Amino acid sequence: MTFSKMRLSVGILLFLIARAAIAADSPFEIGGHTKLRFLATTFPSDSVLHGLAGSNSLDLEGDLRLNFKASQGRWRFDTAYQLVGFYGDRVEYTRALPPSVEFFFRRFPDDDRRLMNRAKLMHDRGKEALLHL
Repeated sequence: MTFSKMRLSVGILLFLIARAAIAADSPFEIGGHTKLRFLATTFPSDSVLHGLAGSNSLDLEGDLRLNFKASQGRWRFDTAYQLVGFYGDRVEYTRALPPSVEFFFRRFPDDDRRLMNRAKLMHDRGKEALLHL
């Protein structure tokens, strides 16, 4: 999925959220959240990560979650979609970590410990990564 298609999809979903807010007596409920986080990490010279990342790491993370609920009588339907984007040094230097470190230090969120595995890494190049849950 290209970023222009993703922007169009997000725009359509935001339109649907606004439309649902107008129809307050609707059997549908649409919600969600957006989060943006800036991370700055420093590594001492004796750290294992200092050799990979240098003395510091700057990262930006964005999270968009959309929730949808519908009800009709006794029936209920509840679903959610989450899109997470990463940009920064951590995306780059964690590629060089051995797989055995994954037990202690997860590179990206995943569904390994859940009943259903729906997480998918869609883009991972340079300092950018994009996944959906």
